Order: sequence, then structure tokens, then C-alpha cells
Amino acid sequence: MALFGRGNDLDGILKRIATRSYRGPAEKRELIDQLGQFQLRSDDVVKFLTGGDSDLARFAMTQVATIKDKKFAERLVAAMPTAARTRWKAIVTAALQVDSLSAIERAGQMLRQPRPEAREAAFEVIAATDAWKRQLGLLRLMLRDDLKALQQRALQLLMSDLQDETLRVLVRDLLYDADEDMRDMAIEALARRPHVDFLEDFFDLLPNVDARLQQSILRGLKMLLSRGGISDTVLERILPLLAAEDERIRVASAQLLASMPDSHHVLRQFCRYAKGIAFWLRDRAFKAVSTVAGDIVESILKLLADDDLDVVVGGISLASDCDDPRLVDGLATLIERDEHDWWVKVPAMERLCAFEHPRIQSVLTSRLEDPELRAAALSCLGSRGANSALSIILPYLEHPTRSTRRAAIRALTNYGPVPLVMAALEKTARTDVDYDCQAYALDLLDTFGADGVALAASIRGQQVVVAENEVGRQPLELSMVNPELVD
Repeated sequence: MALFGRGNDLDGILKRIATRSYRGPAEKRELIDQLGQFQLRSDDVVKFLTGGDSDLARFAMTQVATIKDKKFAERLVAAMPTAARTRWKAIVTAALQVDSLSAIERAGQMLRQPRPEAREAAFEVIAATDAWKRQLGLLRLMLRDDLKALQQRALQLLMSDLQDETLRVLVRDLLYDADEDMRDMAIEALARRPHVDFLEDFFDLLPNVDARLQQSILRGLKMLLSRGGISDTVLERILPLLAAEDERIRVASAQLLASMPDSHHVLRQFCRYAKGIAFWLRDRAFKAVSTVAGDIVESILKLLADDDLDVVVGGISLASDCDDPRLVDGLATLIERDEHDWWVKVPAMERLCAFEHPRIQSVLTSRLEDPELRAAALSCLGSRGANSALSIILPYLEHPTRSTRRAAIRALTNYGPVPLVMAALEKTARTDVDYDCQAYALDLLDTFGADGVALAASIRGQQVVVAENEVGRQPLELSMVNPELVD
């Protein structure tokens, strides 16, 4: 039928629409409805889909299924760069519906065009197809594109399915990319979905990235460790990092140790490993692990009871920076065991005396009868500065063994100018048969304020007079230097 007295042929309707020869939205809709009576040409559908009129675009979508032109999908994709980006999704849907292979082929050609919008449109086509995983060549091309937004979108597409081994390999290559942004995105992505394939990469990257990425890698590694089954492999990489120059790396590595499922096994291996490294590196490593020692107290207690003495000593070192009172019983039991040598018990005693616990003094006192532990026991008792320990220490100032008397003097350091201590030191300084013991006592008095200094000076003055008198009482003997000169 005629529309408002005008012809209803296809070309006429298209012309009226193109020139906007209609009297408002209602007449426009009438014209579009008239188009439904005809088989539209593929070029017209492309024009409607990519043009600026949304009503025509919606109508064109209803006509896509009727297009038989084999080049339609290709032309539709080629026209995308000139269309509004809000239309791209509909255009891609139409092109893939008609001929996905042609659409992808055309998109691949567009990736080599200089116009950025052409390459971005090509990505939209490839990303929308279910077969995008088979377009690895095109994805690699996008990852090398000089348009950063395109690079990042291609990477995000790859990261959407990291369960796929092939895609994981592509993303893994980007862990060492020259572009910092791409590298960081790849690290973040793989750390969020960690896979055992990236274990070595994570450890290689850990010392060389900033703190934010380090935390991401740590989270990824912890997720892997929580799954179990890779402990020994991880330990081989973590242990050397515990002695790294960078403190952040040492602390990060210690956090990994603490997150592993079998903490006792892990720490036991660490103690055995630490024995074989230089002492300054060993000190670094133990300090790093001690940053998480509060979380591994139960494991430390097991180390203290281990049959391997290197492991026991390692456990003591780990306990050195841990204030958990549960360690008191473990250290005390270790000290009281008869089978351990002094070099195991002495550091345990030193660590034990740092706690406040009623059992400690009795444990230390019980070791005073052991010649190898007596000096350490006196030192530890004195370091606590407890008045109750003073009556235990003072008698050892008269012990027959010189080294014991020296240890007893040093044990009084923390008591200050207490009258009982001052009197004991004065007696030692005046009467001890060992010169070093006298000197130690005098030196300690010098640290006890003005009264101590005055007392030490008085004793030294008297000693000088006594020494001079002793010299005066010596008989004078004369002799010739060369007696052979005398007839």
C-alpha cells in the first residue's frame, strides 16, 4: 500500500530514511516497518548496524539471519572501527552469527592495521568467539602491540582461564616482559590463581620485585603450600633466602616457612640446614624465622626435645626472640636432662633466665654443682637481679676454684651498691689470693657510684702501700756484672 501517498519501493524507502524525509518518530517507525517487507541487501544491513541510528540498528539485527552474502561478516567486521563503540557488541554478535570463520579472519587482518581502533575492534571479535583459545597467534600479536590498552586486554583474556596449560605458558612468558605494567599484571594474575608450574618463577621473582608484588607472590605461594605435597621442593628454595642480604626477603621467606603445613618438619630441616652456613648468615636466618616464632611455639618445643643436638640448638636459637611462657618448661626440661653437653645447656640457660617464672631459679641453682655449668648458672642467676638469688651467689666468692670466684663477681653486676654486695666485693678485693679476682672486684666497685669509686680507691691505695713495704723488706744483694774482672 502507499504510505501517505508515496511509493513503497525499497530504494525509495531507503532514500527517505537516509534523507530523513519523514515527519517525526511515528512516520520513521512506519518506514522501518515497511523495510520488513523486503529482502535487504547486505550493504544496507552493514550500514544500519554501523550507523548512528539506533532504531535502524535494532531493525538490522532482525535481518541478519536472512543475509546469504558470504562476505557479509567480513564487511561487517571491517566497518566496526567507524561505528560507535557502543555498537561493537551487537556488530560482533551479528558477524559471528553469520560466519564466525570469516569474521575472525578479517579481525586477524585488522590487527596489522595502523589505526588503533581497528586493532581494538579486532580484539572484540576474537574475544567474543568461543574459539578464541585457538587463536594463539593473534593473541601473541596483540600482546606485542604498541597499544598498551590492547596488550592489557589481551592479557586479561588469557588470564580468564589459567587452568588451560597453553594459556598459562603464554602468561608465564610475560613474567619477564620488558614492559613493567604487563609484567606486574602477569604476576598479579598468576599469584591470584597459583599453579605449581610457576613455583620456580615465583621464587626467582620474589627478591626482584617491589613490596606490593612481593606480598602478591607470597599470597600465591601460601595458597600453593596450603595444598600440600610440595614441601621439600619449597624448602630447597626458601632456606637460602632466609640468609639473603635484603631483610624483606628474609622476613618473607620466614612467613612462607610458617605457612607450611608441617611446621615441625620444616623447622627441623631449617635447623639442620643452618648448621652448614657461616655464623653471620646463620644469625640472619634465625632472626628472620624468629619474626614468626610466636606462631610456631609448639614446633619449637618439639625441637627442644629432639634427639639431634644440632636441631636442639637450633630450637634454642628460635626461642631466643620468642616470649611465649610455654617455652619455660621446654627449656627447663632440656637443662635438667643429663645426656646433653654444656654447649647445648648454656644457651638454654641464658634464654631461660629472660623469663619471669618461679621455676627458673631452682633450675639454675640445680646446675651449680656441675663444674661445666656453674659459671653460666651464676651468670644467669645474677642477670635476673633477684634478691633471693643473692644469698645463692655470695658464697661462691670463696669457692676454691678461681674461675668460679670470677663468675660470682661478674654475677653481682646487676645488683648495684647494695651494702651486702659492697661488703662482699671489698672482702674479695682485699683478701682473694688471685690478682684477677681482686681486679674484677675493684672494677665492679668503680661502677657502683661515688661510694663504690671511693671504696675501690681506698683499697687500691692500701694495696700500693703494702706492695711498697714488701719491697722495702727485701734484702739488698750486690753482685758484679762481670765477676771475672776481679783478681
